[in-house]
Amino acid sequence: MNNIISLLLLLCLINGCSQEQYIYEGKKIIVYRNIDKGIESNVVEGLDLSSRELVRFPIEKNKLDHLVYLNLNDNNLVKLDSNVCNLSNLKVLLLSRNKSIELPDCFFGMSQLEVLSIIGCDIQISKAFITLKNLKKLVIAGNKFDEKDVVFLKQNLPNCNIITSVD
Repeated sequence: MNNIISLLLLLCLINGCSQEQYIYEGKKIIVYRNIDKGIESNVVEGLDLSSRELVRFPIEKNKLDHLVYLNLNDNNLVKLDSNVCNLSNLKVLLLSRNKSIELPDCFFGMSQLEVLSIIGCDIQISKAFITLKNLKKLVIAGNKFDEKDVVFLKQNLPNCNIITSVD
């Protein structure tokens, strides 16, 4: 299995995939970009699949278990796969500008999430977001919400920076 993972990572790098290193919470995370061959690996901690015209992003159970950072911004996703809820190490999830994305029911059980960006996803912002207790940053600009929902979120997520508009 490790040989297959190494081969997939090598193919990824040879075929135009690049990687960048980021520091998140004092830990170095390697984020892979421009992946055309696909990676099914338990060693990948970050994926940047933004602007890929993805309609779906299926996640097999027990794959990508170490994923901390997932960028799916600027795609054509309409529904987030419920297996995303199995990504128990995921801390940063970027879903912005995926026009009308539907979140699975289990999504609000992802208490480990610290950063969630859903700019312009046509999501109804509700009180259910308070179950995401570890959120430090929530970007909800361009979605459906009224001011009393935002006040409620701010009261119940006091350590979260809630951003309701972007320039």
